[in-house]
Parts: sequence; structure tokens; C-alpha cells
Amino acid sequence: MIFYLKNSDFESLSYKGVTVILFYVAMTLRLLQLLLFIPFINLIGYGQQSIAYPTKNSIQKLDLKTGIRELNLTMTSGSDWPVMVSVPEQINKQNVLMILALHWGVSANRYQEFMNCLMLPAIDTSKYLVIAPLSQHQAWWENPKEKQLVKLLELIKEYWPVGQVIVAGYSDGGTGAVHFASKYSNLIDGAIAMAGYYRYVGQYGVPTYVIHGVKDELFSYSRSKSIMEKNQIKDPNLMFVTIESLGHYQGCAYVKHLEDGFKWIEQKLIID
Repeated sequence: MIFYLKNSDFESLSYKGVTVILFYVAMTLRLLQLLLFIPFINLIGYGQQSIAYPTKNSIQKLDLKTGIRELNLTMTSGSDWPVMVSVPEQINKQNVLMILALHWGVSANRYQEFMNCLMLPAIDTSKYLVIAPLSQHQAWWENPKEKQLVKLLELIKEYWPVGQVIVAGYSDGGTGAVHFASKYSNLIDGAIAMAGYYRYVGQYGVPTYVIHGVKDELFSYSRSKSIMEKNQIKDPNLMFVTIESLGHYQGCAYVKHLEDGFKWIEQKLIID
């Protein structure tokens, strides 16, 4: 998986030589997966296991009380799927706007970090219902996580009072956001991708706003720009935005740019 580490993370690993070696092996495998865009051979056997989905009861009976909190969705396997939610005061109204927030990296606290330093500061929390699931060391655009997200959206649309849905993500989450924009226009209405890895699709199924920093150390800005310009030829609802000053590991500094992305999406979707 993509590791999204601060300097302090590297310092904590520096005295564990074996751990550092395993870290670089894992990161190299993930980069190879992204460059080739082929399914990753997961050594711990996710591919051979049956896929667990969020249960209907875990969505239907969830107490959507106003505020920001962490909770666990029950899966059909009996396991828990940690998520973070932000519920607006107007949740009792129909057609509440929803954001599916896809975090960067794979560590246990990444969804919390992503929400607290980037997603929540960039939005009007009185307007949006936000759900940020944990990736559980899996890529958003691959199974089982892709199918789990699809089921999650289907259940939410059935049992929660949501209307239009925007998927937004950074790094791995950005890659996942455009993946869902190209495949699931029946479930989402707009997408915002930041600092992700992309491929040519010709046209996304929903308005899509892509942000990329020129100084990105992990995913090439020039490659992203070239691919998105090709996509724009066939897709009038695709916007590519260049950030001159930011690199890949400055995700929390994207707040203003994410704000602009939501304004653009709202105009496209005619949201008051």
C-alpha cells in the first residue's frame, strides 16, 4: 500500500532495521502495482477469501446524531469496519448532501488524520454528511474494498436521507475517487481527486475535479497533467488544477484547494 509518513514516522522506524526493509519492499510493490495498473498479488490472501460486506442493520439502525464521531460498521463476517462520520444538524431532512471521503496511506489512524486536517476544514459541516471509512490496508479501487464501498453506498442510499453524493480523496484516495467517477455514476454525482495516480479513460461519468502539485514526489505531475488533458478532449465536465508550491506529503496544506473543488462541484450539480 502507499505509505503516507511524516518525518516522525521515519524516525520511529529508524532503529528497527528489519521493519525499514519491509517498509521499502511494500512501498516498491505498491508503486509497481500503480505503474502497471494490474491487480496486486496480496500475500496474505485477501483474493482467496470471500468478501465481507456491511450489514443492512449496521446502516439502517445507526444513530445519525449530529456531530463528529468514530464508530464501527458490522460486516457480514462478524468483523468491524471502522469509519468516521460527520453528521449535520439538518440530517432529518431529505436529500442531504453526502461526501464519501477516501483517505491517504494505510496506517490505522489515516482516516482520522485525513478528516481532521483536510476534509473537515475544507467543507461546510452544516451542509454535508461525511463518511470516511478505513481502507484496512487495501486499495480503494481493488476488491474487496471496491465492492465493499459499492455496497456501503447502496445501503446508505436506501436507508439514510441522502441525495447527491461526492467522492473525494487524496493519494490512494484520489486514485480511488477517479476510479469511482469512471465506473459508478449510478452511485455518485461528483468526484474530487488530489495527488492520485491516473490513467486515460476518455470521459468520466460525473463532474470531476482533479488537483495535483507540481512538486509531487510520488506521482508525477507531468504525467497526471498529460493524461487529464487527453481526458478533457472528450470530457467537458473535467477540471485539472495545478498547484505550483506543494509536494505529495503536504496533504494537509490542500485545504483551500479542496474548498475550491467543492465550490466547482456544487456549481456543476446546482447545489444551493
